[in-house]
This record gives sequence, structure tokens and C-alpha cells, in this order.
Amino acid sequence: CIKEGFTVETSDLYLVLCAALFTGQILFVDHFSEKVDGFTLSCGEFLVTSSLSAIFMFTQETVTAEALRACMMPMLYVAIMSSCVGYTCQILAQRDGDPALVSLLFSTEAIFSAIFGAALMNDRLSSREWIGCGLMVAAVLLAEWPAKKKEKVPAEAAAEM
Repeated sequence: CIKEGFTVETSDLYLVLCAALFTGQILFVDHFSEKVDGFTLSCGEFLVTSSLSAIFMFTQETVTAEALRACMMPMLYVAIMSSCVGYTCQILAQRDGDPALVSLLFSTEAIFSAIFGAALMNDRLSSREWIGCGLMVAAVLLAEWPAKKKEKVPAEAAAEM
């Protein structure tokens, strides 16, 4: 997060990169969900993600059988619940949605994370973080607020005829 003095850290750049990649994923799903069954698309995404993860795991980490055994249950939970179930639900829900609205709804994830973290795990947010959550809610509501249709001036209406 941006600290006092509004300095940008390397982690902030990673967050921007992550947001760009999620945007690409939302547009990918929007494009292909009309052409491919949602479950097939989800399986394809899972195959690509798990293959890339395996490549990075073996090239960037020291992998031992003991380490794999120690993290097997958390890894399976994340793979099944987050990747398989979560992204399949996203694909099925996003199929008929507007990508702009979908990305707005996804941006509320941090808000729900903060609320449930406070409720279930006794996490506490600073006043600045609560203000940030409020601004995010306001931005989503403002973006979805119905716009007034501009009434045509009689001269403009006559020119169209």
C-alpha cells in the first residue's frame, strides 16, 4: 500500500501488473466464453495455469519431496476451491455480463476481504483504509448510476429527419 508521503514501492508495481493481468483474463473470458463451453474454458485455464506454475516451481524454487508433502493439503485446497471452483463460477457468471461491470464487481473483492477479515479474524483497518473502502464503494456505485439521457433540442431533432 502507499505509505505516508505517497511513496511508491516495488510491491505497488506488482499490484499494477497483477491488475493488468486480471484485466487480460477478464477480456479473455469475455471473448472465449461465447465460443467455448464454460467448463471446457475453465479446464483450459487450469491446465495453462498449473503448467506455468510447475515450470516456475521447478526453475525458481528448490523442490523436495518433504516440502511437497508439507504443503500438499493447502496446495490442493487452493487448486480445487480457488482455481477450479472459483474461476469456473467466474466464467459461468461472466458469460452474459459486460466486461466493464464484471471488472467493477471484481474490484470490490478488497472491500469484502477487509470486512470479513475484521468480522472473522479480528483484523483492524486504519481510518485511511476504511476511507479507501468507502471510496471504492462510491466509485462502483457512481460508475453504475443510471445516466440521464440528453434531451434533443428541436433543431437537432429536425436535422436528423
